[in-house]
Amino acid sequence: MNALAKISKEENEKMIDIIEDINALKVLTKTLADNEVYEKNSEMYEKIKNDLKVSMSEYRNTWRNIIEKYGLDPEKGDNYVLNFDDRSVCYIENQ
Repeated sequence: MNALAKISKEENEKMIDIIEDINALKVLTKTLADNEVYEKNSEMYEKIKNDLKVSMSEYRNTWRNIIEKYGLDPEKGDNYVLNFDDRSVCYIENQ
């Protein structure tokens, strides 16, 4: 894969943090899914659902800002991947 851009350390760390938040919330949801205390109408469910929405929105906005800042094609946004090791943004074809 050819690198199209290299994002800043701060942008990389922010994306890592957002993705870790999203993954943690998804794991928490799955862990609590069979718990009697955790029901779809509970306050905890609503809090987790809201936090996940906020994190997903932050992810989309941050990714959109990166695409714009580095002059990448927004139409190809779903095909860009971020390598956290070297902070490069690469393009992959749909398979």
